[in-house]
Amino acid sequence: MPNILNVQALNIGYAKKILLKNLNFSVETGEILVVLGANGIGKSTLVKTLLGLVPALSGIIEVYKPSSYGFMPQMRPDQPHLPMTVADFMDIFSWDPLWKKEVIKQLELGFFWNKQLQHLSFGMWQRVNLAQAVSSQPKLIFLDEPTQGLDIHWQTRTYEFLAKYAVQFQAGICCVSHDTVAVTNYADKVLCLDHQPAHQVSLTKRISEVGKQFIIYQHDHS
Repeated sequence: MPNILNVQALNIGYAKKILLKNLNFSVETGEILVVLGANGIGKSTLVKTLLGLVPALSGIIEVYKPSSYGFMPQMRPDQPHLPMTVADFMDIFSWDPLWKKEVIKQLELGFFWNKQLQHLSFGMWQRVNLAQAVSSQPKLIFLDEPTQGLDIHWQTRTYEFLAKYAVQFQAGICCVSHDTVAVTNYADKVLCLDHQPAHQVSLTKRISEVGKQFIIYQHDHS
């Protein structure tokens, strides 16, 4: 399958501080890349750099003809304070009517469709946040801690939804996560980040054994 995202010799950070050096990885269509790393290592900055929200210090970011991007930012405890209902918020975005109906069904948004955003639970908002990220059926999606605040049931449901989406729309998904659920069951690749120079993209390999599925990956942590 073709790569939808290629990253070569990428250095990221800010004017006076380099966070990560010489990153090299790719995301193919139909594939989920999970980014792991300690808090503060630069995972969110990496996503913002790939989206063009933060300029790269150097290196190459190539995106192959995405019709649109999807972005699910990391949830903050004080969000959201928008004076509108879930239905009003969803109407901001461009939808195919049948796809909108399908997303509402799969993420079970109908149960709180007319509820004010400011009255949603943390987990409810995460599902709304995911819905907006896929509204335009984008070919390349970036998600920053998409299951933060979700119980184990909805963690699994979220990754099942993303895995099906990637295949159905031949999309590439880049997901920052600490969830073992994501790594062990749904990741096609894992990018492990640590303090320099110890980081490396690792191709995962799915192995079926006695009815169980494992993913093996390696990294250069010192």
